[in-house]
Amino acid sequence: MTATIQFSTNTATLAIFDPEALAHRINDDIDWWSDPYEELDEVNLGNLMLIGLRSDGIYTLNIERCEQSQPSKLQALITCKSGKLFFGPGEEIPGGDFAPFKRPLTVGELFDFPVGTYSVNLEFRENEINVFVCEVMGDAINKFERQLFCDDI
Repeated sequence: MTATIQFSTNTATLAIFDPEALAHRINDDIDWWSDPYEELDEVNLGNLMLIGLRSDGIYTLNIERCEQSQPSKLQALITCKSGKLFFGPGEEIPGGDFAPFKRPLTVGELFDFPVGTYSVNLEFRENEINVFVCEVMGDAINKFERQLFCDDI
């Protein structure tokens, strides 16, 4: 699978997640993830990959499902419980009685993926982001000590 999408963000964030993995957050504050500790908990549990971008604006995502993990400086493991992964702006993260599965998407996109654990590797070039998604064995456990930013590359 390869796909290219564009999305706009007013929170300067890229979010990748399975909506089912964050369904427990639907009744939290709409911006629960703006608390670095709350965000880091979900990232380390493999429920979310949230990347701080350089600025608000329009970004192009080139998404490629690969057979073997591509080493990169910005990489995280995520879980896919429902068979769908969301790629798009942080504004679409479940919270405040809102979730991508509760209404049609206006930004970002849901893609079908087999249930499992994935290594997500990112490469940045200005407003273009290459995303490599590779199925891996084991649990989606990360050990980040701080939030993820595109400038980490």
